Amino acid sequence: TGMLTSWTCSRPSRKGLPSTCPQCGDHFRSFSPHEARQRGRGRRAQGGKILTQPNLKKTRWLWLKNDCNLKVKQKEKLQALLKDQNLKTAQAYQFRLTFQDIFTIKNRHQGATLLKAWLENARTSDLPPIVKVAYTIMNHWDGVLRWFESQITNGILEGFNSLIQSAKAKARGYRTHKNFINMAYLILGKLDLRLPT
Repeated sequence: TGMLTSWTCSRPSRKGLPSTCPQCGDHFRSFSPHEARQRGRGRRAQGGKILTQPNLKKTRWLWLKNDCNLKVKQKEKLQALLKDQNLKTAQAYQFRLTFQDIFTIKNRHQGATLLKAWLENARTSDLPPIVKVAYTIMNHWDGVLRWFESQITNGILEGFNSLIQSAKAKARGYRTHKNFINMAYLILGKLDLRLPT
């Protein structure tokens, strides 16, 4: 079985991966596009709009939290803001909700169809951060779609990285890359190296 690499790897790491691990495949967790989109929407909400629309003041967490995590007063305020169809932050919020719904689907074909429709709407929207996210998803299309099959989050990969970085710190570095790679295999392979009794 092939290993998976994460979207959070740097571009040079992803480019060098096929030569070091030919059986690996890109894997893009659902949270990464979601986080990229949230960062863009957060900037939109915090930008010059607050100066021209005072009703956006102190509403950042209304847009970023899931509806189930909002208090009653926050829900009421959010519903009032969503009534303004011209408010770009409200439009971005609708994109967010649709995007989240798409990633609850476990069928790759159905997910791809809905995601393509979302991308079409996002690319033609008047929201530069949403357009940027749409193009980012398109550039990593295969990896994003692989999430519908694997449903693997980045938590596993972050755990692996933590173990490897800990071993690197304990050793205060390795003389060669080969030694470092071998140590990573020993740590992550969960090999039982005890002698038989």
